[in-house]
Amino acid sequence: MFGLNTFPKDASDLTKIRKSVSPMAWICAGLGFLFLFCVGISDFRESHLLAGLAKIVCGVGYVFVAPIAWTIGDQIRKFTQPDMFFTSSAGETFRTRIFWMVGPQFISVFIAFGGMIFLADAIKSSKSDDAPENKSRPVAVQVKSQPVAIKKISQSAAAEVKSPPAIAENKVPPSADVARQPVAASPPDAPSGEVKPASQVENLPVVTEAPAPAPAPAPAQRVPVAVTNTNNFTITGHPSFDCGKASTKSEHLICASEKLSQADVNLKKVYRMAFIVSPDKDTLQRQQNDWLKNERDQCADETCLLDAYKNRIAQIVPR
Repeated sequence: MFGLNTFPKDASDLTKIRKSVSPMAWICAGLGFLFLFCVGISDFRESHLLAGLAKIVCGVGYVFVAPIAWTIGDQIRKFTQPDMFFTSSAGETFRTRIFWMVGPQFISVFIAFGGMIFLADAIKSSKSDDAPENKSRPVAVQVKSQPVAIKKISQSAAAEVKSPPAIAENKVPPSADVARQPVAASPPDAPSGEVKPASQVENLPVVTEAPAPAPAPAPAQRVPVAVTNTNNFTITGHPSFDCGKASTKSEHLICASEKLSQADVNLKKVYRMAFIVSPDKDTLQRQQNDWLKNERDQCADETCLLDAYKNRIAQIVPR
């Protein structure tokens, strides 16, 4: 049986050993940081950005926490280490001495490491609870549902092209002054009483009647006036482009027709929705420009333009 007394002979030796072992705190800190950093990078590759960032931040924090934990473990070792302990063999004596040199420090460092991992998981779970759902899923659902919306818009556009809304006529109510027109006066009744001789009648003063008041002028009727531009054509519709800058004959016809203006607006809506979800936006835009040049601008009447708009809407809508 061996008895080990840590005082006073071995005190200087243990102090030297502790000074040589103190860099172990920084070694443990570096190993812990590397582990958390690698796990964080792995989470980044799997698109778990928040979890990866939390682990990397906790790894950086562990670099500062590990030496503190090592110091706390060393203080615990000083207060709990017995002055003398007994062993039955040389191997047990060696293990006991090693434990009381660095055992409490390593335990404190590992407890701190576990605490940093727990903190990283807590940060990830708290942030995931705040976010209701993953942001990528609603985007996918929205992209999938957009072709359906395009079909609905195209159907309503085709219906509006076939049966445009009727334009209500402005009915001007009859003027109220018509009822106020003066009625022809009835002839005066015969004079009653004594009739005076002509000589007396001539001497009487002449009485002149006051002039009748002039009738009030009738209010001006509101007549719709068509808007004209510098190109000398009438603008009655409201298409998707500026009629003041219309340069082709087809654009003039569209601006002068409510049906064609509505068809142009409907095509604009369908094209915009298709452009959002299209994987090849350049091709879609090039096809639209070719259609404007080779089909729409080649039409010379309203019927041709309506058919061109109807066919273009059917081409854009996905089957």
